[in-house]
Amino acid sequence: MRREQLDLFITGTKEEIRDERYDRAETVAIDAMKIFGANAPESQPVHDLLDTIHERQYQDRLASALDLMNAERYQSAYGRVERALDVYGPEAPESREARELHDRIIDQGTVHVAVLPIWWRHEIAAHIPDDLLDDLEHALEDNLRSEPPLFISMVDPEEVRRTIHRLDYDRQAISPPRAIAIADRLESDFVTIFTIDHFEYSLAGRPQTREVALRHGHTALIEVYPRRELHVKCSFALVSAAEGRVIHRQRLELSCGRKHRHAVYDGNLDDLLLTQKQHRWFDERALHETDHEIEQEIADTLAHDLSGLLYESILNYLP
Repeated sequence: MRREQLDLFITGTKEEIRDERYDRAETVAIDAMKIFGANAPESQPVHDLLDTIHERQYQDRLASALDLMNAERYQSAYGRVERALDVYGPEAPESREARELHDRIIDQGTVHVAVLPIWWRHEIAAHIPDDLLDDLEHALEDNLRSEPPLFISMVDPEEVRRTIHRLDYDRQAISPPRAIAIADRLESDFVTIFTIDHFEYSLAGRPQTREVALRHGHTALIEVYPRRELHVKCSFALVSAAEGRVIHRQRLELSCGRKHRHAVYDGNLDDLLLTQKQHRWFDERALHETDHEIEQEIADTLAHDLSGLLYESILNYLP
């Protein structure tokens, strides 16, 4: 009875092989192996069929990966050659051709991306602290330098800055035509333009009205806010050197804040007779320290979001 069952499985396996359904054939063959056990002499014909299946699987996946690579569909080709490597294992001698094709796919499919220094709109330039731009650029470079996704290679930021200087584009808004000129010099496939469009601090939360003494004997009302917030809006443009145009645009909005009690008064602060506690509500140095903490958080968060957006937009564009 078991012998008849095995023969039926073997016949089914051969039919699947004939129809080039190799994954299905492998499943049927493995089920056949369970009848007598993998080490039983009766299972030898199934072992022979599995050898044939694996060879066909390997060659089929390898040919498919090569076709996809030649069609410049590198991400699909990579997935296919990975499946070819799964047949015998990545390090197996039988996988040599797949390993070589794997490396060729990555080499041919990798694009080079230049990230331009972050720019800002002229009307908000006076409101952006210089150290925030430095923190943001360093955080962005750190994010992009740490293991970019497969098929993306980042151009050295120092080389990007040197190229901008040679082209005399320092401290100028980089338009798409200028970005393409930079890409040509760097031999990069893509250039990204990040622009800060809006930058605004605000005192947030429901203010409390407090009465304070005036030096000439009367009292005045001040508003004490419980929170400090920063609101930033950015735009992102991805420029393709090959197409000579912007292929993706997107806007980002981000807000960060801290608990910080700060007071405002419409009149002359020198007229107020403040207690030590009330003095702290008007302390500009403490406010600056809070602002610096918020700016560091904004820089880290924005760098993370921008690098993720960059990777996603490029990988979605690649075939």
